[in-house]
Amino acid sequence: MPESQRKRIYLLLDHPAHTEEWMKSVAGEPDLSVCGPAPDVPTAVDTIAADAPDVVIMNLAGNVEEEIALIEELRHQCRDLAILVLAMQDEAAHVERALRAGALGYLTTEDTGEEILPAIRQLLAGELYIGSRLSSKLLERLIENTRPPRGARHHEDELLGIEGIDDEDEMHQPVGPRAVPKGVRDAGK
Repeated sequence: MPESQRKRIYLLLDHPAHTEEWMKSVAGEPDLSVCGPAPDVPTAVDTIAADAPDVVIMNLAGNVEEEIALIEELRHQCRDLAILVLAMQDEAAHVERALRAGALGYLTTEDTGEEILPAIRQLLAGELYIGSRLSSKLLERLIENTRPPRGARHHEDELLGIEGIDDEDEMHQPVGPRAVPKGVRDAGK
């Protein structure tokens, strides 16, 4: 494929091992090429506009505030630019801040390897990408935060005037007239 038709991937990674790993992954793909890489934010700001990449892959490891501001600035300058964040931390707050700032993808260093190319391709298709290990952790946290506390159901029953049902009974017994307060049950007659 001619160089002019290849999708350009800009690397803004501060760790040489990560840069090398990503360069090797991209180099083997006939439709992708690496531009950059930049070792730091000031260099990146100056060169990204000139290089016109399709995807920027950047760290979120050093000065998080500066890196989040860079994501916002890059998305402001080029609305079609896809940004993939590579981070050592899987803190939900960092993921949320990066996505709100304009990143379309987030991988932790645990997620890399097999997920590098799928992440790039999904971003190029205009879709979000969250690493598999990280997405599992985020879903677990979401579920934990939305479960009612144990015993909350009993409190609701008391408020509604429903008696005699506990969580175990609810799992094995159909709800019948005894679960509906007498005034409500007789209201339709």
